[in-house]
Amino acid sequence: MKNLPMLPNTRNRERGAVAMMVAVMWTVLFGMAVLAVDFGYLYTKRRNIQAAADSAVRAAMPVYDPQNSSAAINRANAMAAANGYTSGVTPVANGLEFSVSIAVNHPTFFGSLFGIGTRSVSGAAAGRLNAAPSSGAAIMATAPSVCAASPTWGVGIYIQGDRVLNITGDVVSNGQAFMMPLMPGSSVTGTVKTACAPQPAAAYNPRSVPETGGESATGNPWPDPLPTVALAALNAFCTKGTSIYAPMATGPAGPLQWTNVGPCDTITNDVYCSSIDIAVAPTASNSICPGTRATFISQGRITFGASGTLNLQPYSGGPGPPDNAIAISTYATANCGTQAINMGTSSMFNVTGNAHAPNGCINIGGGDAGMTWAGSIVGAHLNFGMSNIAGLPWTIGGGGGGGGGGPSGGWKMIR
Repeated sequence: MKNLPMLPNTRNRERGAVAMMVAVMWTVLFGMAVLAVDFGYLYTKRRNIQAAADSAVRAAMPVYDPQNSSAAINRANAMAAANGYTSGVTPVANGLEFSVSIAVNHPTFFGSLFGIGTRSVSGAAAGRLNAAPSSGAAIMATAPSVCAASPTWGVGIYIQGDRVLNITGDVVSNGQAFMMPLMPGSSVTGTVKTACAPQPAAAYNPRSVPETGGESATGNPWPDPLPTVALAALNAFCTKGTSIYAPMATGPAGPLQWTNVGPCDTITNDVYCSSIDIAVAPTASNSICPGTRATFISQGRITFGASGTLNLQPYSGGPGPPDNAIAISTYATANCGTQAINMGTSSMFNVTGNAHAPNGCINIGGGDAGMTWAGSIVGAHLNFGMSNIAGLPWTIGGGGGGGGGGPSGGWKMIR
């Protein structure tokens, strides 16, 4: 039998080639699916989370109070929940900044084939209260006064006490601006403007250089940065609240309303007006609670007598108070033996808002445990008596609070 010639088995050489091509193509197809489906899904979730974080910050900032952030936190959580995020939401208050971060785990569809399992998707946003005072003056004495050979208590601006004092804005006086030697670390971010020469020159420890003369040298005093509201306008504003105090023409009808919640008292959020003196003092504790909102307007004197911590913001619940004020007194006096506004006993001040006594004196003392006052203090004359206690600074200025919450300068989104 004749042997058949041996022929090459070409089919054996191609065995498995189609399977390899299919495997490669499936890898490419699944990779494209990961990019198109999983990454697209996670990107969409990321945008949704970021939008929810932005909305939470926008809801929180109008009521954000650096001294008591509970209202802002509640609003942020409520807005996040309204957008479908009830877990993984983290609001954080940090000074003038308030941030919200949201992190949620989402599964993948095709990514698990490549070892890409559940992924954490997050977003974050933050807002910041505007700190710059609109007027430029953090403290100001509006009344022209005689430039005496030596500083006088009750004339212009008189600051005594060995302590760190940081002022955001200008220090302006149409008379003297006496600032006793302050502790290292004190500062004025603006300019010290005074109609009188520094008294004595060595008294100015802050880094800014005093500016003498200016408008006062020409006989035109530096103007009051807070608009003086006419008495009729104040009376009209007083009727907007539900205060037990009648309009200023008739005087008070009874004691202030207080709500005691244990270690501190809360004043009912309202406008308190009187044609005679107003005494603001907690009845069941020594402190006014954080978050307290109220505005006091008087033709007489206004005295704050909380010997513990004084926490105050302007009234909210309608049009903001004149001057974004916590206190306005139209009381006039020829000297500072009696003060239009007196805050002389509190150990700590946490204030957001402005104090305004265009015709009288403002006296602020105590503050042994420190002061944070976000706003302006403007009166005919200003006296500050800082106890000689080291390491407990006072910070004044940086914008006053409006009726809607937060400083009058508003806020801005920073990320």
